[in-house]
Amino acid sequence: MVDDIAELLKYSKIDNADCFAVSNGCNTAMQIAIRYPNLVQKIILDSAFFKRDGLYLQVWDSLNQSTLTDMQQLLKDAYTKVAPDSGDLSRMYEKDKKRMMEFEDWKTEDIRSINTPVLIIVGDKDVVHPEHAVEMIRLLPHARLSILLGKHGSYTGEVISEVVQSKMSDLVVSIIEEFLNELV
Repeated sequence: MVDDIAELLKYSKIDNADCFAVSNGCNTAMQIAIRYPNLVQKIILDSAFFKRDGLYLQVWDSLNQSTLTDMQQLLKDAYTKVAPDSGDLSRMYEKDKKRMMEFEDWKTEDIRSINTPVLIIVGDKDVVHPEHAVEMIRLLPHARLSILLGKHGSYTGEVISEVVQSKMSDLVVSIIEEFLNELV
């Protein structure tokens, strides 16, 4: 996936980009910064982790027990609207689940090698331990951290969040804009 994204950026004549990634996607964004550092200007990581114990144990237990029927209907509907073959939803779900269940801890030197500015955002009741986010900023040479009130996705206004009409997403946008406007 990382190579595909790099090729898409090159094909689109984008010399470098700011990346925003959420949860499992954070690992992809970090890999882009490691393998293609010239393509990434700044990275925003929402609920990032680089070690299994960075997530609460119940997250792993829940994921291990999950099936496609546990996926929010809103997400299923969104997938079928854009997928060339909506029958691929089950295969995509199983691939994503397998990717997570087979996740192995990253080496700290891999994290330290990310030399681009990084903003880590995490909720105080997120799936990621706030202490894990602190550990990440200690390893990343140019990292900032924002711990916000909320659960996974709620502070960014994620559409499947249980929080309705929160103003936290406005705050998150302001924090991200501030980070992106900082001179490197």
